[in-house]
Amino acid sequence: MKIGIVANQVKPVAKDIAEKIITYLHKLGVETVYPRNIYDDNSEGDSLNNVDYIIVLGGDGTILGLVRVLGNKNIPILGVNLGSLGFIAETDPNHFIDALDSLIKGDFYISERIMLKGSVYKEGSTAPKVYYSMNEFVVSKAENVRLLSIDTYINDEFLVNYKADGIIVACSTGSTAYNLSAGGPVMHPGVKAYIITPICPHTLSERPLIVPKTEVFAIKVAEGQKGLFTIDGQCNEIITENDLAKIEVSHDTVKLVEFNKAGFYHKLKSRLFWGK
Repeated sequence: MKIGIVANQVKPVAKDIAEKIITYLHKLGVETVYPRNIYDDNSEGDSLNNVDYIIVLGGDGTILGLVRVLGNKNIPILGVNLGSLGFIAETDPNHFIDALDSLIKGDFYISERIMLKGSVYKEGSTAPKVYYSMNEFVVSKAENVRLLSIDTYINDEFLVNYKADGIIVACSTGSTAYNLSAGGPVMHPGVKAYIITPICPHTLSERPLIVPKTEVFAIKVAEGQKGLFTIDGQCNEIITENDLAKIEVSHDTVKLVEFNKAGFYHKLKSRLFWGK
């Protein structure tokens, strides 16, 4: 067995735990790969190509960043939460040894999560810029304008013009992130669909919309305006009136290692204080 380890290098505790994990796994005869600069060096990302599992030490943001680096490698990920919330991560620093033992014994199950694919068609370009998201894509104000005016389409058919601070397009995993804060619904991560949630729309009639995975959603900002197209809150680019952003469910998925099949409901109660 070969296990990759990715640690948030900004957090000293992550590097300390990474060394402890490596020592523990080597005692069990498990080979490890530990790239230190995976987000900036593609060759380091390639070092994870042949691992069986990846252990991620950090917050949910570290997992989201890794997913973009991995692309379609489809390697199961076990998250150890060192952040403030850790809704995607499965375990924590107090229980990572138990988690390692369960992983090696095969005492776990795989939660397969959909991803979103975003294609930004820039004016004058023959091919789109393609991005992948495990949480959400957001189109928001790129400059100091009162409201964005956003034309939206589903399967090339006009849907509605939103006058709002922006739009969140979240998959089921991302439903408990920005989408939830903006008043969108919570969606079980096993649901193969995505959510369109306007940000502070200036009307009572424009509510969040759940869309099946077969639909393609498109966004275009109004003449004279600029939007900020953001991927999982971590990277972005400007879109203008002459650009088009299309969002759909990707053929690729993310595999998360989990130990409790009722874990989603437990996390709702223990981490988001659902029902309290």
